[in-house]
Amino acid sequence: YLAKALCYLRTLTVLNLDFRGYEDISDKGLSNLSRAIPSLDTLNTLNLYFAWCKKISDQGLSSLFDGLSNLKMLNNLDLDFIGTNTTISKEQTIERITATCESPISRWNVNIGSIES
Repeated sequence: YLAKALCYLRTLTVLNLDFRGYEDISDKGLSNLSRAIPSLDTLNTLNLYFAWCKKISDQGLSSLFDGLSNLKMLNNLDLDFIGTNTTISKEQTIERITATCESPISRWNVNIGSIES
């Protein structure tokens, strides 16, 4: 439902989503979110908190990165994926987003670490 609602908020400039510890959020949820994010034409600040969502893996993160690639006005990005089932490093995350995102992001805060770390 969230992804559908975002499609109607095209002029949104700040998006804060906090799903820390929510056990039902999964790669499918990130995929749905990634399809809705590009419709937010004026999004300037994106804060996504998915710490300890154990059903998120590299596949979900990749979907999210694909969605971020179309944002033209994104300036601030804060991601928290500590405690998920990901193997992608912080450096790989920043490199991937920088390579694909159309906008120059000036403020980063990226926390990523697997359950094992």
